[in-house]
Order: sequence, then structure tokens, then C-alpha cells
Amino acid sequence: MSSLCEAMVREGHDVTVFTTNANGKENLEEQTNTLYAINGVNVFYFNRWTGDHSNFTPLLLQKLWFSARSFEVIHLHSWWNLVILPAVFICMLRGIRPVLSPRGSITQYTFSHSRAFVKRWIHHLVGKPLMRHCLVHVTSRQEEEDVRKFAKDPVVYMIPNLLDLKDQFVISPRDQKRLHLIYLGRIDPKKNIEFLLDVVLHHFDIPFTLEFVGEGSPAYVQGLKEKTSSHKSVSWAGPVYDDRKWEKLASADILLLPSANENYGNVILEALSQGTAVLISDQVGLKDYIVVNQLGWVAGTDPAEWRKVLNLAYSDKMILRRIRSDAPSCIKRDFQQAAIVSQYMTMYNIVKKTTPIYSIPD
Repeated sequence: MSSLCEAMVREGHDVTVFTTNANGKENLEEQTNTLYAINGVNVFYFNRWTGDHSNFTPLLLQKLWFSARSFEVIHLHSWWNLVILPAVFICMLRGIRPVLSPRGSITQYTFSHSRAFVKRWIHHLVGKPLMRHCLVHVTSRQEEEDVRKFAKDPVVYMIPNLLDLKDQFVISPRDQKRLHLIYLGRIDPKKNIEFLLDVVLHHFDIPFTLEFVGEGSPAYVQGLKEKTSSHKSVSWAGPVYDDRKWEKLASADILLLPSANENYGNVILEALSQGTAVLISDQVGLKDYIVVNQLGWVAGTDPAEWRKVLNLAYSDKMILRRIRSDAPSCIKRDFQQAAIVSQYMTMYNIVKKTTPIYSIPD
């Protein structure tokens, strides 16, 4: 979201962000309800009353109520918390159709994991009616299909995520005797990490290294580390940022993303921008792009299928060399920021012209 806001500012638009002071289980130290100028974006932080993912923030909602009509477009991100659902209701009452980006939070996986029963009832009673008053922004065809399953005739507009991609790093030649694999992202059960460990730690004969880069629940990560403690080929780097992240992506042979559900997959484009091939599950939104442009592999949830792909990549290094040569220019061609910003502006102009459904006077 920050990349989109900053890109919009560079195009000459005024952008204001209302957000909570949530920082995981902690709170940010910034003063609340105070204007900050961050890279040209006006940012207001508001104190949350709850320390969990519900992020209940009454002052943010109050600010939105009184200022909603001063903005030409309101764009809401995420879905399952006590900020976004009331914010849609406020927009409806103020005669505004907001843009809603659910960010992969409306899927079959969502409704079958983690308080699934509660989510189903909240969505049935509250979510579906509210979504009818939004223009729903999705980032992939898969996310659009998911939204249409759980919303009643939604108005959907598809635009890819806008990312800050770095020019390709020049990395010294790799050890051709090993396949260097990387997973970069949140360490979470939704990402199917244990499936990935099953792939490489059983019936897998080629020499390899697999580095996990990212963070997650300490207890969950510790459990995974214990499972791999006797395997020197698997390492855990923790989170990395800035140039270190890009260097790690560039130095790998293949990025692995076995997610059980992923509406988009920013890290895929980040890896490809560095010339690194990808192997992803068939539940990842960017799968069609990978197949059409031959930038890696898409596989189901059978470990044998993943092992077959990795064996092919190890035995035929020409595939990896071709992707390393072709991928950066392909990503630069298809994901130029200016072109994507233009698509967002088209979407915003569409939503600006919609007729209010309800409107309560000031």
C-alpha cells in the first residue's frame, strides 16, 4: 500500500492515510491523531483499543465520519477487523462507494481455518450486505473467483499490486553442484511450510540448500527449527530487509512458494526481477503469469510432483539460465509503476462517478 500511496503522490495527487498504531502485538510510538508527512503522504495514526488482529480503533472511525466527504475516493485495505467493516458502513451512510481491497482475506481457506464458524456468520449477516456497496479491487483472476464465491454480485475491478522493484543484482557464479532454494515471506501454516519440508527432507536425492527468510510466531518457528535441526542443508535466516533481501533473492536458483492460498504473491515478482526462477503452488494468484511467460513452474500439492520439478531444474541448468536472462526484462515490461498507477486512476474515476445509495446529511 505504501508504494501505491507514494507513487500517487509522485503523479501529483494528494494522498491521506488513516491507520492504526498496531505493530504486531506492540504499538508504534508515533503520536496518535497527529499529521505526519511521510514521503509526501499525509499519515494519521490512531490508537487501537484491542491488542489482537481486530484492531478496534474508535477515533479513526470518528475521524472518517467527519472527513469522509472531503476526499474524492476512499480506498480500504483488508477485511477481517473492527476498522474496515465499520468503515464500509460509514462510507455507505455518507453516500460514498469505497474501493475495497480484501488482500486475500475472502477465500475458501479463510472460511475453513481460524474461527471459521464465526467468520461465516459475520460475513453472512454483515459482510455480504456491506460488500454490495463497494467496488472490490482484486489483484488476480484467482482472487476474483474467490470474491465471487462469497459475495453477492460484487462489482470487481482487477489491477496487479504496485511494487518497488530493484534492478537486478550482479551475483558471483553459483555452486553448480547444489541447487540453492529459498523461501522468503511470513513463516505461517497458511504458507504450507511443513509441506515444503516434506518435499526436500524425504525421498529427495539431489544436493541442495534451502534457506528460510522471514519471521512468524516464535513457537511455530521454533517447532520447525527443531524438525530440521539434524539437516544441515536447511537454514533459518530470520527476517532481512533492504539490499540484503534482494541479494538473497538474486543468489538463489529457485524461490519456493507452496502456499495453501495466496491471492497474489509479491515475492514472486521480486524474485523474478532478480532473474531467479520460481516454483509455486497452484493456489497462488500469479500462477497464470508464470505459466504463460515460462518463468518457472506451478505444481499441485503432491510432494512427488515438486520433487520431479526440482530434479528437472537440477539436471537441466539451461532452464535456470534462460529464466535468469529473460525474467528481469519481462518483469520490467509488465509491471511498470506508471502504467499500474494509470490503471488505479481509471478505477478511482469509475468509483467517483457512482451514484450514492444512502446519504445522511452533515
